[in-house]
Amino acid sequence: MKKSIKLSLLLLITLVLFTCYIFFRKSDAIVGTWIQSSRGKGVVEYNRNYFFDNQLPGIDFIRNGDLIIRQNSSYCGTPPISYSNFEGTWKRTSDSTIVLNYQIKKRGNRSGEIEEEFLIVNKVNHKLIIKTLSYSNKKTVN
Repeated sequence: MKKSIKLSLLLLITLVLFTCYIFFRKSDAIVGTWIQSSRGKGVVEYNRNYFFDNQLPGIDFIRNGDLIIRQNSSYCGTPPISYSNFEGTWKRTSDSTIVLNYQIKKRGNRSGEIEEEFLIVNKVNHKLIIKTLSYSNKKTVN
């Protein structure tokens, strides 16, 4: 009797682990929260995190195609920098490119609709490196 319980338990654990493996293997590897760690030479590097850092920009790719982008919400990049979260959507256009669409609202009633296309240069474990292929801002003034 004890052997059959142990065997059933082992089989159940194996099934659960295999199901998790299949689910995460098929899910999009960029889904999750990414914090900008460096920028330069036309590329931006992000590190995976569990939540946004109050003092750094970042991107949260949500599984259903929604997006939260954290970026500078003040007039310029002179410290102290204020960051805000802006909502939007994202989609893959190929294995190595993604398009982001979001609206920004900055101080002074400045706002705009942003569309960015990124090339995924490298995605290894907890590091994502992207390059901007195109950027469009339909600025509006309220």
